[in-house]
Amino acid sequence: MKINYKSTLSWLRKRKCYTQQQVADYVHVSRPTYVSWEQNTGDLPLSKMMLLAQLYEMTLTQFVNLILAENDMPPAEQQSEGDVLLMNISKDVAKIKEMLSSISPIPPTFE
Repeated sequence: MKINYKSTLSWLRKRKCYTQQQVADYVHVSRPTYVSWEQNTGDLPLSKMMLLAQLYEMTLTQFVNLILAENDMPPAEQQSEGDVLLMNISKDVAKIKEMLSSISPIPPTFE
């Protein structure tokens, strides 16, 4: 099943009185690429959804829920800011542990 997002993208853009070129510039794509999203002929990457949500001053979950509503699908669960923060901290801790495990311990020098 292909997800339809053209009505959502067009509605959000027009609500803010942005041109297609302005939105394309904001998300760092060409105008034809953005137009393909509005016409639902191109795939909209998650990384660009995040930028579009930011442009329209909403969370990614809110943005996705608009698209889901357009497709008569149930909304995604909203994560609390605390849950997102804990998830990010967990990822950071894992990265730090990985970095530390790759460092060989320096033996102490005795004089």
